[in-house]
Amino acid sequence: MNSVVFGSNTLTTKFTWADQIYNDFMMQMLAMLEPRKEFKHTVLFEEDEEISEIFFVSAGQVVVGYEVMSQKKYCIRYTDYCILGAFEVNFSIKSSFIYTALTNIEGHSIRKSNWHILMNDNPEIVANMKKNTLFYYLSNIR
Repeated sequence: MNSVVFGSNTLTTKFTWADQIYNDFMMQMLAMLEPRKEFKHTVLFEEDEEISEIFFVSAGQVVVGYEVMSQKKYCIRYTDYCILGAFEVNFSIKSSFIYTALTNIEGHSIRKSNWHILMNDNPEIVANMKKNTLFYYLSNIR
């Protein structure tokens, strides 16, 4: 039995690479990924912004925070291997926080429109990912 990693938590599922449904989902998703690099101090997502992609960061540091009285406060730092925008894209809501590249970062992203195609084509797999995304967001971000 393999695991699907989404966020920084691991969700063990009944899906493995031997499962054709899972294999097809992953191959379809990998074909939709686009390379992405951002420079140090780039604001990736603002508060109350509609998020148009899921960003799989593979290198660099990202901070998450909020703004109070025109001053930004950052309270969470991720170093390598984080996923940004998954909660907002999965649940079609605007960002509640500011996401900023603390260092130069790189990874891959998938556009919201492509992610919704995957969601519609693979409801069983995506349901597990949505549960994990919600749990991670409520436990670690909110």
